[in-house]
Amino acid sequence: MAGNGSDQDDGYRRDDELPYGDAEALTRRRLLQRGGALLAGGSLLGGTSLTAAAFGKAPVATSAAGKSLQQILNLPTGKAAGKGLKINIGGDWALSGAGASYGTPAYQGAVFGVAHVKAAGGPDFKLFARDTPLENATTAGSANAREFGTLGCPVVLTSQDGGFGAAFPFYKAYQMMAFDLSAGSASFQGVPFFYQGRNLYDSGILPTVIDFTKAVRPEVKTISLLSYPSTGTGLANTNALIAQELQKAGYTVPSTVTVDYGATDFSTALAQLAAQKPDLIFGGLASASGTGVLLKQYLTANIGVKFVNVDYTPDYATVAGPHDILPLEFCFDYFDAANPGNAWGEFFVSEWKQAHKGVLPNYYNALFYMGAFWYWDLARRIIAKGGDPTKQGGAYVAAFEENPTFPSLYGKGTNYGTDTFGEVTHSLKHRTESYGQALPGGGATIYATADITGADFKLTAAGKKAPKPNQAYKL
Repeated sequence: MAGNGSDQDDGYRRDDELPYGDAEALTRRRLLQRGGALLAGGSLLGGTSLTAAAFGKAPVATSAAGKSLQQILNLPTGKAAGKGLKINIGGDWALSGAGASYGTPAYQGAVFGVAHVKAAGGPDFKLFARDTPLENATTAGSANAREFGTLGCPVVLTSQDGGFGAAFPFYKAYQMMAFDLSAGSASFQGVPFFYQGRNLYDSGILPTVIDFTKAVRPEVKTISLLSYPSTGTGLANTNALIAQELQKAGYTVPSTVTVDYGATDFSTALAQLAAQKPDLIFGGLASASGTGVLLKQYLTANIGVKFVNVDYTPDYATVAGPHDILPLEFCFDYFDAANPGNAWGEFFVSEWKQAHKGVLPNYYNALFYMGAFWYWDLARRIIAKGGDPTKQGGAYVAAFEENPTFPSLYGKGTNYGTDTFGEVTHSLKHRTESYGQALPGGGATIYATADITGADFKLTAAGKKAPKPNQAYKL
């Protein structure tokens, strides 16, 4: 198959198929059958072309310290690495609808990760990708999880809390380990076979928001909340827990204002927020298309305070525009691609830029890239004990429980940082959080960093000079 003007197969499937390399194709017909419209332009990658560097060929880039991927992660070779093994891996993301702005880069990161695992001498992860639209997450999430079970997948990369919990019974029934690397909720801690590789929206993010606000903006007394409607127990509880944590910190928190998934008219919600007269707004929105449009309507609402959201990607700035992006601040486990902080992060960014025409990766790309390597880590542990990582069962969970710490693109370190999970909670115990200001062009200025526990809170030089919350249109 020709590609990029060449007669060689570069692994990029065009026309009716998505770019999977060796992964199982998801055709346009299959997507439409699953109830989702394709993204504008007819491509789930939004026109992004992945080069041969992303698929099957050995990575050639090195970190700033001159180290290869094998040197950075101290990788074994041959049988110990699982070379030649074929392992089915399920993947479900919002590849259509309002959630596609985060589902698509998550999918891209997973594709990149499984390709690098194979190129580095690891197993051949056969990725079965399925669409789980945000608007139909429970129905699609359960159907997709059931399908992964029948396909013999021992592991899954999922999102949106596994279809807001709908996939959980199938993870357990088929004994498939599932990493969710795009969401985190205290309501879903400790679920069998389900692990949350993100900070928790309540306890994970709020310590940094509260510490930053108290340190830099002591005049803030009232914080309004903006979120999606309570869809499922998880989100309902999360909204309530956020309010409770802010109230414990001494803030007045009016009733949560909600907006529908995929909304484009935010006049009612903005009027409700204006009536609450907040000093700051905390948002739980995760759609660049929706939040970007909301920001474009923010100025005329005359609220005039900073809006701190739990999500931010360059797409937000593209949709909102260079002026209307300025009220937006963020706090979450933001991956600072401009300053990765460790050799693995540098390597990943370098490889990503080569494959994406110089574009920096966002945090969804980074998280699901890591997810492929975490499953490789667990597969190597299983092999070392004489087990078979290609089979469903309890082997992956047992390997996880031996040591719930994994190499990470996040955090400071010579070669890599580390992410540590709680064995009982199945959610992250430690990862670096960032509080920052969104910038025109999609970049960011980091104001503060801290661990998800709230420990090690540090203001940056820019953070010490951050504008007052009522200076929404000043940096």
